[in-house]
Amino acid sequence: MQIITLNKENRYGTEAFHSVMDEANKNLCIDYSEKPAILMLLLAKLDISIKFTGIKDYFNDKKERLTGQFKIKRDNKIIIFDYGFSLNDTKTFNSAYSENYTYEGKSLDSVYQFLSIICRDKQEFFNSLLYNCLCSCKLDYYISIDFEEFCSEFGFNPDSIKDKKIWERCLKQSNKPQKIFKESEIECLPD
Repeated sequence: MQIITLNKENRYGTEAFHSVMDEANKNLCIDYSEKPAILMLLLAKLDISIKFTGIKDYFNDKKERLTGQFKIKRDNKIIIFDYGFSLNDTKTFNSAYSENYTYEGKSLDSVYQFLSIICRDKQEFFNSLLYNCLCSCKLDYYISIDFEEFCSEFGFNPDSIKDKKIWERCLKQSNKPQKIFKESEIECLPD
């Protein structure tokens, strides 16, 4: 066990992935699934974890937000994808950290453990990590392979090179959940 001292320079980053497969996270997902029995069976086959990667402008909207990477393992398949948290989640996380960042000298296994301790009163944040991951997979699963259809659906400009690059990134992202989930399983993921 190492001693961790947090300061403004290393805030939010965690050095390893940490499981989000606890009962509170699973229960929230099951509560918001249209097919909870199928989701329960699916969750038993998955190992999902997160690593926080810091605060940055994730969506190119000039608004800094908490970011992370989710890792999903199923059988011998693994995917890792970047995730940008909502501004509200970032504010919750930021306030918990800024109020307590001088908490030093405790023997902790990781920065993640420290953050989970200081955010106990913000448990809804930690209890929604699995939900956020699965909702993202469900949303990312279906991306139109036709650029003009994509633009029409999401309000992009079919004559924009920048928008075409966004579509290409979305297609690449869509391939990740397709490696882990069957199309029939996507419908049981929470909304």
